[in-house]
Amino acid sequence: MSVLFIHRQAPYNNKLSEQAMVAISGCALFGQPVSVLFLNQGVQNVVGPHCNTVFNNLQLYGVEKIYIQKTAASKLDQPKNLITNKLPNCIRFIGDSQISDVINNAQHVISF
Repeated sequence: MSVLFIHRQAPYNNKLSEQAMVAISGCALFGQPVSVLFLNQGVQNVVGPHCNTVFNNLQLYGVEKIYIQKTAASKLDQPKNLITNKLPNCIRFIGDSQISDVINNAQHVISF
């Protein structure tokens, strides 16, 4: 049973962003194959000074694949920081046309 979490919430002043990370970790810790898709404002969770912490935590939880929406990342002030950081191999930047494929390939989808 594969689970895809879609993370659309900005990390600032938003409890949903924190709750998403708790749900992701809980699902992964129970041995479910978990992937995360960061869309729209959710891409802000993986940009900036805390991005390595987020990636490390997701990998620690056992998240197998991390997808980042290319168009949302390119609209941010710091897209080069995201691209030039040494990112784990499980991270994929995907175009808008690929998002539906990622969603359709998951058995369960949970959106925050």
